[in-house]
Amino acid sequence: MLSAKYQSLSVLVFHIEKMWCLLIILFALVGTNKTDYIAAVVEHQPEISGYRTLKDNMRYYSAQILNACREYQAQIIVFPEYGLTGFVEDPTNYAFELPEVGEKLTFSKRFLPLYKLVQSAWCGIYVVLNVLEKTTATNKKTIYYNTNIVFNQNSTVVAKYRKVNLYEEPNLTSGDPSQNNATFTTDFGVTFGMFIGFDMLFYNPSRRILDDNASVTDVIISSAWLSTFPFFHSLSFHNGYALANKVNLLVATNHNFTGGIGGSGIYGSDGTVFSYYISEDVEKWNGKVLISAVGNTAKSITSQVSEISSHDPQTTDKKLNSYQAVTYFDSNHYTFKTLDLTQRNISERICAGSFCCTFEIIPSSINIFEVYKLMAHTGSYELGKYTQKNMKICSLLACETSDSSTCGTTIVTMDSKFRSISIKIDSEEVTSSFYQPVTLSSGLIPVFNTTYQESVVNVSRSILFTTNKPQEKVSVFGIYGVSGNTVNTSLTILIVLMATMCLV
Repeated sequence: MLSAKYQSLSVLVFHIEKMWCLLIILFALVGTNKTDYIAAVVEHQPEISGYRTLKDNMRYYSAQILNACREYQAQIIVFPEYGLTGFVEDPTNYAFELPEVGEKLTFSKRFLPLYKLVQSAWCGIYVVLNVLEKTTATNKKTIYYNTNIVFNQNSTVVAKYRKVNLYEEPNLTSGDPSQNNATFTTDFGVTFGMFIGFDMLFYNPSRRILDDNASVTDVIISSAWLSTFPFFHSLSFHNGYALANKVNLLVATNHNFTGGIGGSGIYGSDGTVFSYYISEDVEKWNGKVLISAVGNTAKSITSQVSEISSHDPQTTDKKLNSYQAVTYFDSNHYTFKTLDLTQRNISERICAGSFCCTFEIIPSSINIFEVYKLMAHTGSYELGKYTQKNMKICSLLACETSDSSTCGTTIVTMDSKFRSISIKIDSEEVTSSFYQPVTLSSGLIPVFNTTYQESVVNVSRSILFTTNKPQEKVSVFGIYGVSGNTVNTSLTILIVLMATMCLV
């Protein structure tokens, strides 16, 4: 038996050990909350130089990888869609064989070009590449994919994703819609989901990847995004996705400012825009690399109510004189109501069939010569021969004149200011449907300082999108949605025929 003195000492030691244990756990938790990861996304206009195209662009990629990890200690870098080749219809001379997930890239004839590039990752960084992949089918025919592949620090493949929803890529094969290797967890504790450009417009994979894997808190998109007025401008749509889905979003976009292709960003799951870039009007353009610490904030998977706010960005770029964007907007297919800006408190309900939107708007300073209209639409979205079905949208739109055909056709600089704007939608469709904000203000940037909230009760969904502070220069403020499973529909947003002229 221990004496009382030694028993007391033993108890004291036990409690001290327990306290130290608790302190260690506390510091670990504090560290987890404070520890961000550093991300780099690259907006790049590929060098088109004949047989040297791949070599020249790989040299650029290698330099950016080394700079990101050595100068900025970035832990992951994302490159854009078709960033190594430009948009090419015939992939024959540009495609690689790729190792499988779990396989290490080796110095072999099959993998030599990528091996030389990924050697740069030995400085300690995850590399996300978009490449044209070639493989052999069971009938011994060579087939090609638009593929994202992720290498870790020791050149091992940790994820590979083949684009499911192709657009104007006639010689490529769609990836398997049920593929399950588009997510990966890094050694810095973040689980990423990944898809490519045009896939963003479809439930599978853009929302399914979140529904199927609750541990995904961050999403990567390699894109060749062609911005279109009024609802599908790059920064607007990407920011809206992050806001609606409560995910950190890394977007690397191909670049051609005279063709309306571009718009990269790093968006936070809490509505913060860490960094973004839309265009630069210069004679010689050497690419743009965005680098930012990203908050490792996991989304809530227990609450039925999702409420997220957006905030002012840290950086801006207004060199947009030569930036072009296509307008796809046929006013004949939409329901409009002119906004009476002279009212102090505006409350309007506008419906397209059974789909209704309620607007609550308080102007604070108006220009009586300016025109704003409220708009609602449900059904198809026609863009030439391409159609997106099951689309729903309601929005406040700036118009050049009282003619509805002038609404949403370009960025109209408006002087009127709003103390607050809110839109509410009630929907009975929940399964395989999704919604998100779409906004634009002058400078081709989203409307910041907003809150997006969705609540689901049984089979009903209620959506509320509001401003958090007074706004000015608003061109678009709306909610976009697609109902039902939309895996095989088409919408001209990315890599339109115009991209062929711009990038090749």
